[in-house]
Amino acid sequence: MTLFNVMTTEGWLGVMWHSVDAVGIDLNPQMGRNAVAELFYAFFMVMGSLFILNMFVGVVINVFNQEKEKLERNYLLTEIQKEWCDILIKMYKAELLVTHQESGQFLRDFCYNVVTHKLFDNGIMTCIVFNTFCMALTWYDQSPVIPQYLWYVNTFFNIVYTVEAALKLTALGKDYFESGWNMFDFTIVVATWSEEIIKLFIEINLNSSTAVIRTFRVGRIFKLLKKNKNLRVLFKTLIDAIPQLTNVGGIMLLILFIYSILGVSLFGKVMLQENLNVHANF
Repeated sequence: MTLFNVMTTEGWLGVMWHSVDAVGIDLNPQMGRNAVAELFYAFFMVMGSLFILNMFVGVVINVFNQEKEKLERNYLLTEIQKEWCDILIKMYKAELLVTHQESGQFLRDFCYNVVTHKLFDNGIMTCIVFNTFCMALTWYDQSPVIPQYLWYVNTFFNIVYTVEAALKLTALGKDYFESGWNMFDFTIVVATWSEEIIKLFIEINLNSSTAVIRTFRVGRIFKLLKKNKNLRVLFKTLIDAIPQLTNVGGIMLLILFIYSILGVSLFGKVMLQENLNVHANF
């Protein structure tokens, strides 16, 4: 029963600390006596909770795909006709390969050669990694000069991203906005400089807006997906699985909704007490 309670992740930390302090039956506990117990509970949480839960979800999605394939399969087609239909679907989903032709304009062609150079791309990726690291440099009771230094560092990176956007916009023209990543970068650049201008000329508290903009700036780290093929495959698999996860999530939501109705019906009028209080009740 204790291990089952731990696997549900409900109050398992208290159980772990009691196990760490435990000495024996009818013996007083001693703080930190069994430190190895922490490793046991960490391993049990990974295997008993995360692994089992992921395996259960995987089995449900796999069965869902099998049932969906049975419903969508046309048994009037031969195997060759099914392969032909699959090829047609892939052809419709395929995207055209866009190639660049020199425009004859020195500035535009020069900017295109710069933004497509391997060193330029690697330099931007390096800036993204270091910028993300600098955005994490905030801790309790830090020195008052740290935010000032970080502001200078973030301003430098903002200038780098602005130059990147300007070069790409010059090189690609209106085709610059055809890429989702470029739109994302351009939006962050505009939002960041708008925030700085507003804070400079208008005394407005932008704490909530700043947090939102910082969150989007952290999203730049996802551009590393373009550099690693395995990460791209994993990310694409995650995106393609969202519709299936939505269906499975709908079923789980329905089950939880039924349990909530039963909980209110059976225990909604139970008097509040020590464990059943205003913070945890039905």
